[in-house]
Amino acid sequence: MKKGKTNINIVLFHSFERKWFLKNNITIEFYENLETHITKILCRLIKSSEFTKYSPKFVFFTIYKEYDNLLLKHRCGFNMNLVYVNLFKLTIPLEISLSLLNQIFNIKKSEVSIWHLNTYYYLIFDFVVPILKLKKQKIIAHHRGGGFSWNPIAIPYSIFQYILMLPILLRLVDKIIVQNKYELNRLIKQYMISPNKIVWIPNGIDIKLFKPLPENERNILRKKFGFNEDEFVILYVGRITKGKGILKLPEIIEKLVNEHDAKKIKFFIIGDGDDKEKLVNALKEKKLLDYVKFSEGFINDINELIIHYNVGDVMVHLNTKSEGSPNVVLEAQACGLPVVGFDIPGVQDSIINGKTGFLIKNKDYEDYAEKLNILYSNKELHNVMKIEARKNIEKNFNIDDIIKKYIEVYNHVQ
Repeated sequence: MKKGKTNINIVLFHSFERKWFLKNNITIEFYENLETHITKILCRLIKSSEFTKYSPKFVFFTIYKEYDNLLLKHRCGFNMNLVYVNLFKLTIPLEISLSLLNQIFNIKKSEVSIWHLNTYYYLIFDFVVPILKLKKQKIIAHHRGGGFSWNPIAIPYSIFQYILMLPILLRLVDKIIVQNKYELNRLIKQYMISPNKIVWIPNGIDIKLFKPLPENERNILRKKFGFNEDEFVILYVGRITKGKGILKLPEIIEKLVNEHDAKKIKFFIIGDGDDKEKLVNALKEKKLLDYVKFSEGFINDINELIIHYNVGDVMVHLNTKSEGSPNVVLEAQACGLPVVGFDIPGVQDSIINGKTGFLIKNKDYEDYAEKLNILYSNKELHNVMKIEARKNIEKNFNIDDIIKKYIEVYNHVQ
């Protein structure tokens, strides 16, 4: 610890999907340039004059044993510590890092640090919290999505974690951060945790970076990507996997084209994933492939992603399961796009129904298509929603305001 500074260990209890790691050649440079929700926040925090009394370290899991306990410097300037994970998530989150547990066991009670633990539904949370409490450390538990799973394989673990363990463990921590208001209310009602112990902090957006481009520039971009000026472009941004709900897209397009006669729509799928072939085959089977364009894989460059957002008129979010605080819903609105999504935790905090987009009763695809058709056919309403979507992000999800909330939490537990 630097003299006069308080250490903050920001731990992310999970890594990326194992299949993704094994398909790619992961180097030290990859970790040094790592882009996660946490690294983005840290890159901002270390620039704040109010954060200078803290010395942060990001602790991140790795499946590569040769990288265990490796200390790195992230490109933004903060320290990173890679710890080897011994078990890796399949259906249930059983990641355990003996390396991390060993570090915590060796903490001296006189060395008080803040431990910001991200994602509390992982098994390792059950080990780490009691040890840190015995070591008289300051603990922040952070909910980042996830919840009770009704998958038959995962139900026993869900009962163990959500009914038996978390009501006890969350009483041991100093502060709880939640990403959506559903979780905040759940903790108060189900676990009877004091509201004063919980703070809602959604994801934040850089509104200077994510913004609408002038109409003439948007028209040039649309032409560049092969869209006609009179076409209504509906974006999907994310992984092409069943879990994200995108395999229901052909059903929605079919309703729009056949029931609402929305012949000028075009869907622009920005992303990639294991179920892309399934999606393409389903579109071919329904003779709807002409209504869809695909990007060339994932868009990792931020500036390029902003360009893609500005090609669209509306964005769809198709997940039917609980979310933490979905970035794509916020980024799209920051770029002036109304968003249509299901009324699920996380999404319901991000969209103002009827003002910045529409919230649809879960799995009601008939209404989903109806609301898209309203935006397609009512230009005046669409234009109003574009303006309101941008205002929503400026007022409620500005990254500068979100950073201040994090600093307030650290100051409170210090």
